[in-house]
Amino acid sequence: MLNPAEIMAMAKAIKETETKGARQELTAGSYPVDVTVRISGQVSVGEDTTRAATSNLLSQEFLLLVLHKAGFMREQAMDLVQSTAQSYLKEWTGTDEDRKRAKRMREDLLKEFDPEGKMKAFLAETKVNLPRVPVQGSVRFAGTVEVVEEATSEALRMVG
Repeated sequence: MLNPAEIMAMAKAIKETETKGARQELTAGSYPVDVTVRISGQVSVGEDTTRAATSNLLSQEFLLLVLHKAGFMREQAMDLVQSTAQSYLKEWTGTDEDRKRAKRMREDLLKEFDPEGKMKAFLAETKVNLPRVPVQGSVRFAGTVEVVEEATSEALRMVG
């Protein structure tokens, strides 16, 4: 049974860029594998830290709570949310220039709606006051991976 350091060494030994490249060379199908490798090196684990929360105050849950509090205006508000979402998504299907133009238009509308930026400031202040989120320390591997033994093509055909 592998210990945690050995498991992390195996996971980190082959770089993500290598796995992406290997995946591009494989077509759909099933491939027999029988290889023995030696992984040797050093696993380094960083200290656990925290990071700023990236909570979006306009999440689906938040939006539904606002709609709930809208009372008799709820149906009209939901219709506005749907039409806004549809136009927002439509703006993201265009070209880069279309998206930039749409973003400028949204920014202009928001400035018109909240010229002093009070809502933006409120959301920024609220985000700063959110509790920090714990993050596990990073894991690095410095070492080598070498093939010790590969099964012959004949042996692999017998397996499959």
